[in-house]
Amino acid sequence: METIEIKIRNVDADVIAKIDRLASQKDQSREEFIRRLLRRFTDTSFMQDIVDQVEVEKLLLDVANHIHEQNKELERMLNEQK
Repeated sequence: METIEIKIRNVDADVIAKIDRLASQKDQSREEFIRRLLRRFTDTSFMQDIVDQVEVEKLLLDVANHIHEQNKELERMLNEQK
């Protein structure tokens, strides 16, 4: 597989520090860590997993909001009976 060199400019120092810390935790160089991260990020199954997770989180949020609205309505009804 052909490889191409890329250069990223103007990256905040705190971002680089976090990348270095994460790479160190995996006993990897910064370069290797970013290379693997890019490969994983561009893997279509990985991306689909993220999309699926976001969809589930949206559904859960909708359900939580619905339950919250129902609870508010029940509370209002109970207060009216007093």
